[in-house]
Amino acid sequence: MSSAPLLEVEWDGERLLYHGASGETHFLNATGARVVERLREGDADLDELLAALDPESLGIAPELLRDQLDALLARLDELGIVIGTTTA
Repeated sequence: MSSAPLLEVEWDGERLLYHGASGETHFLNATGARVVERLREGDADLDELLAALDPESLGIAPELLRDQLDALLARLDELGIVIGTTTA
């Protein structure tokens, strides 16, 4: 996770993040919110994040979720919300 302050509002499993360093607000769906929650618990690689998301409960094929998660992590890194992301 980034050390920049993040202010959050959550409802119905979705989340708005205000990123203090950039002054931007970002919307995360339930999956994105779960990824951010998991990363706050500590570092995780792509496989650990996939396990935390449980593709079957989301009704998404694991390989499709992997691609979506890879794109999400790249975007969160680009926005400065998470840092040091690497993908497998």
